[in-house]
Amino acid sequence: MRTLISIFIFFFSTVSLFAQTEESNKYFNQGMELYNQGKYTDAIPCFEKSDSIDKVTLDSTSNRREYSAMWLASCYKYLGDSVKAKSLSIYSFQVPVNRNLTVQSDSLAEIASKLDAESKFEEAFSYAKSASLIEKQNLGDKSLWYANSLCAISFDLFKMQKFEEAIRTLKDALKIKKELLKCHHDLLVIQHWLSLMNYTMGNYIDAVYYEEEALNSKKALTSTKDVEYFTLMGNIVLYQHLLGNTDYALKIDLELLQSYKEIYGEYNVAMLGNIATFYSQLGEKEKALHYIKESINLYEKSSIKKDENYFSRMGVLMSLNIDLGKYEVAENLGTEMLKLIENKYGCNNYTYVNTLTVIAQAKFMQNKIYEAINMQKQVVNIRRKIHWGAADDAMSLRVMAIFYWVNKEYNKATQFAIESTEMISDIVLKTFRNLTIAEQKLFWQRQNDWYFDILPVYAHSMGGASLIGTLYNATLLSKGLLLNAEIEMKKVLSDNKDKALLSLYNDILQYKNILENTIDEEEIQKMYSIVERKEKELLAKSKEYCDYTKKLAIKWQDVKNNLGERDVAIEFVTIPIKGNRKIYSAIVLRKSQNSPIMINLFEEQQLNNIKRDSLYLSKSLSDLVWTPLLPYLKNIKNIYFSPVGILHNVAIEYANNKPSSIRQCSFYRLSSTRQLVTRDLHKNVKNAVLFGGLNYDSKGSTAYDSQDKDSGLRSIDIDSLNIRNGCQYLPETKEEVISTLIPQHYSLTLFISA
Repeated sequence: MRTLISIFIFFFSTVSLFAQTEESNKYFNQGMELYNQGKYTDAIPCFEKSDSIDKVTLDSTSNRREYSAMWLASCYKYLGDSVKAKSLSIYSFQVPVNRNLTVQSDSLAEIASKLDAESKFEEAFSYAKSASLIEKQNLGDKSLWYANSLCAISFDLFKMQKFEEAIRTLKDALKIKKELLKCHHDLLVIQHWLSLMNYTMGNYIDAVYYEEEALNSKKALTSTKDVEYFTLMGNIVLYQHLLGNTDYALKIDLELLQSYKEIYGEYNVAMLGNIATFYSQLGEKEKALHYIKESINLYEKSSIKKDENYFSRMGVLMSLNIDLGKYEVAENLGTEMLKLIENKYGCNNYTYVNTLTVIAQAKFMQNKIYEAINMQKQVVNIRRKIHWGAADDAMSLRVMAIFYWVNKEYNKATQFAIESTEMISDIVLKTFRNLTIAEQKLFWQRQNDWYFDILPVYAHSMGGASLIGTLYNATLLSKGLLLNAEIEMKKVLSDNKDKALLSLYNDILQYKNILENTIDEEEIQKMYSIVERKEKELLAKSKEYCDYTKKLAIKWQDVKNNLGERDVAIEFVTIPIKGNRKIYSAIVLRKSQNSPIMINLFEEQQLNNIKRDSLYLSKSLSDLVWTPLLPYLKNIKNIYFSPVGILHNVAIEYANNKPSSIRQCSFYRLSSTRQLVTRDLHKNVKNAVLFGGLNYDSKGSTAYDSQDKDSGLRSIDIDSLNIRNGCQYLPETKEEVISTLIPQHYSLTLFISA
C-alpha cells in the first residue's frame, strides 16, 4: 500500500542549491525577451543554448533544470508544433515561469526537502511554508510551483500527525493541479495520498473515493494494467474490506489475481496474502491457510525474499496458527521473524508492530500474561508515535484492555477500554455520514460486538464511574444506530427545499420499491447498483446542508442537561455471561447525579420463566425490573427508558403491582434516551385516540367511546391481534387512560373495557 510514497516524495522534489550559470542566464533572458515580443522562432536558439548548459551544470533532480526546456516547448506550441512541444517538456501546456522569480523559493524548497529526508518535519514545514508564500506572491495562487509547495506542506503536516490540516492542504493542491494539468501522473499521486491519509484517520469511504479517483487518473493516462494499477485496485479492495464488505473484497481480489496471472504469468504474492486474510475473516480457515502458504512459497522461490510484504504474509500465517490453536508454533515463528524485521527495518515499522502483536496474542493464549502485556505495551507505544490507521490503533488499545482485564489490573483495563471506545466511536461517526444505507450495515457488523458484548462485560465486572459513563455514551450511539441514521438523513431531506435534491431522493425511493418487488437475481444486482450510485450522489449533494450524524454524537452529559429534577433516564443493557446466558442491567441517570450508575437486575432466563398468561397479572415482572431500581427512583415523576433484547417485546411500563412510589409516574419508552436531546417528547398534540384495558384473548371487546354519548357501548373486533403471540391483557392501561391521560385541551376519543 505504501509503494507510491516514494513517488509522492519525489515529485515534491528536490532542487539544487546551485543556481544557473551566468552564461545560461544570459541566453535565458535573451530568449525570454524575444518570446515576450512574439518572436518565437528567434527565441528558440537562445532557450536551446540555455537548456543545454543547464543539463550539464545542474543536478538531474533539480526542478531549476527544466525552466529553459519549458520556454522552448512553449515556443514550439505557439508555432503550431504541439508534438515537439510535448516531447520537450511536460509543462508545455502552461504559460512558462520566469525563473528569476523563483530562485529564493526554490532554494527554500531544497532545504525543506533535505530536512524531510532527515525526518525533521517541523523544520521542513517552516521552509516549505516560506517557499509557498514567496511563490504565491510572485507567481500567484494558481501556479504549479505553489501547488507543489502545498504538497510538501501537506506531507510535513501528515508526518507531524496534523491529519485534518494535511488533508485540507493537499485538497487545495489537487484543485490547482486539476485546473492546470487536466491529465497527469501528479494527479494520480496526490489522489493516492489523499486516500492514504483518509485511511489513516479511519475515513474509509473517502479513502475509497480518492483511490478510485487515482485509478481513473491512471486509466486516463494508460490502459495498461501495470503494477501501479494493481496497487491502486488492491487498496480499494482493502478499504472495502475495512468497511465490512469482505465478501465483495474477496470477489474482486480473486478476479484481480487471475488478471495478474494472465499478464505476468504468475500469481501476485500480495494478492494471495490478502485473499488469505479475507477468507480468514469469513471463517474459512482452511482456504485461508492454502492461500497464505501459496503466497509464502512464491516469495521463497523468487529472488526477492524477506521484504516487508513477505513478513506481512508470515504474520497472517502466525495468526492462522493461533486460530487453529497452535499457539507455540505461532510464537516461535513470530520470534524468529521479529529478529529479522528488527535487523532490517528497525522497531518503528508497521510489519514489526504487527508481528509483535501476534506474538503477544500467542503468549496470552498460553497464559504468559505478563510477557503478553509487555509486548502489547510496545505495540501501543509505537502506534502512539506513528499512526498507520485509526482502526488498527483502536484494536491495539482493545487488546491492551483485554490483557489487563484478564490480569485483574482493572484501572489500566478501564483506561484502555475508554480510549478505544472513544476512538472507535469517532471512526463510526466520521464514516457513517459518507456511507449509503447498505454500506452502513456492512460497516456496523464489524463494530457492534464491542458496543453490545465486550464493553458491557467490562463495565459489569470492573465498574467505575468513568467506564459506566463510557458505556452509557456507547449505548447512546449504538442503540438503533442504523435506523436512527436513516431517519435523521430523511429529516434533513424532508426539511430541505432543494427540488433537485428531493427529486433524487424520490428516485431512490422508487428504485427501492422496484427492488422489493424484483425476483430475478440479475435484475436485483442491477437495481442494487443503481440505488448505491444514486445514494452516493445524494450523500455528496446533501453534505452542504447538514451533517445528520451530529445528532448521533450525543453524550450522557447532554442527556443529563435535558432532565428535570424529577426526571430519570434509564438505558437497559445486556451483559453476556457463560453458557450463552445474559444479565440485564440498567444504567440510571438523574439530574442530581455526578455520573450514570449501573444496577444489575436479572438473568434473561428469569424473565422467560414467567408464564406468559401471568406476565402482566403477577408482580413477578415488576420485581425483576422495577423493585431493584427503587433506591434510585425517589421523588421521580417521569421515567424515560430505552429497552434492550427481549424487553423490546415486554411492556414493562405496564407491569402489574409496581411499587407504590412509582405507580403514578409517567413512563416514556424510547429507542434511545438520546431522544431527550434531539426531539420534543411533549409535542402539542391536539387530537388523541386512547385504548385502555383491552382483552386480547376475546373474540371482541366491548368498549365505551367517551366522545359518543349516544352510541352507548360499542363492540370492537380485535380478533386480528390474537394472531400476534404475546398480546396480553394489561390491567393498568385502563386506570392509566382514565386517571392520567385525559388533559382537558385534547380532542379525545377514549375506548375502555366495559
